[in-house]
Order: sequence, then C-alpha cells, then structure tokens
Amino acid sequence: MSKLDPAAIQASLDSIYAAERTLRELTDQVERAPKACEVAEKAIADARKQADEDERGLRLTCLTRILRGIKDPKALDLLIDVLGDDTDEGRASAGIALEDVGMDRAADLHAAIARALKTLPANHHALRELPFVLLSVSEGDARRALVPFLALSDPEAVASAIEALVENADPAAIENISPLKKDTRTVDLEDESTGESTQITIAEMASDAVEALEEAKRLLAKAAG
Repeated sequence: MSKLDPAAIQASLDSIYAAERTLRELTDQVERAPKACEVAEKAIADARKQADEDERGLRLTCLTRILRGIKDPKALDLLIDVLGDDTDEGRASAGIALEDVGMDRAADLHAAIARALKTLPANHHALRELPFVLLSVSEGDARRALVPFLALSDPEAVASAIEALVENADPAAIENISPLKKDTRTVDLEDESTGESTQITIAEMASDAVEALEEAKRLLAKAAG
C-alpha cells in the first residue's frame, strides 16, 4: 500500500481535477460532433474485442457516459445494446445512463425501447434488463410500457417483466399477467440473501404475482375507505 504525504495527496488531487476538466471538455466536443454515434458504434465493437475484462468495462463505461449526452436516437439504441453486454460494468453503466436519459427525455427513451422490442434478437440480454429501467423512470404509465415484454419469447425477459409489474404494484396488471398462469417455461431465480439459484416456471411466477397484486388491490380499496 502506498503512503502519500499530504503534499503528494494534494498533487494527486490537482491531477484528478485537471483530468476531470479535460474529460468534460473532450466529452462536450464529442457529443456535438456530427458523426459521434457512428464512431461510438465502432468503438463499442472494439471494446468488446478486448481480452482484458477490466479494459472492456472501462471503455464501455466511457462510451455510455458520452452516449448519454448525445441527442441522436441512435445513441439510445447503442446504450440499449451495451445494456445487454457480457460485462457487469458495461451493463451497469448503460443502465445508469438510460435511467438518466429517462428522467429528462422520457419520450425518447420509450421510443428507443419500442424499437428494441422490434429489432433486438429474442435472446438479447438487454430485454431482461429494460423492464427495471422502465420501472425506475416511468411515472404513471409503467404498466403500459411493461406489458409488451410479457409477450416475448425469452422466458427470462418475461420473468423480469413480471417482477417489475409486481414492484409497480398496479392491480390493473392482473389481467395482463393472468394468461401466463399456464406457461410451463422455466427460469432460474437467484435468492439475493443466499446467492442460490432456484428453477421456477413462468406459471408459478404469474400465480404469485397475481396473488401479490390482488393483495395490493385490497389494500388500496381499504385505504380508499
């Protein structure tokens, strides 16, 4: 472990400040460049070729930070693609960037997600993450935005949508989830407390979800008096 004296610590801080100023200036220049998305798309492909996972994560994190500030719809498509990356750091940084965009440009984000539902491969990991992005940024219309995910062919994406709908606690989702109570596809759910994985059917998830939403409905009715 290095032991820096106060003067060395201050010098390091000054270097960090200077690096941050440079980062902001360069980011602003790139965000305003006409071909920023075109170059960023190639840079994402290059990042994914990196053998070192830390380097790959670093590059993808830098790219998501830049894409977040670009107003071109293509930038959101690229962020969603990174949301499905193999690296945890890449997925996490893309998720944060998309949530930030959703706070300021909700309509743009919803349009990008609609495109993703139509164009992404059925097993793209982003489709498993997007329901939770939607849940964090949608105000009043989360159920409507989440319902299309219930019709996807990937059971993991469907499971994510069910979880998000339960968290959203809108009893109106009961009618959307109920048809899945006979779905025999299976998914692996991880217990956050133990880290152990359990296999469960979509039907079981749907039944539990309907039960939870029925309880939410009763509580809302009771609160309404």
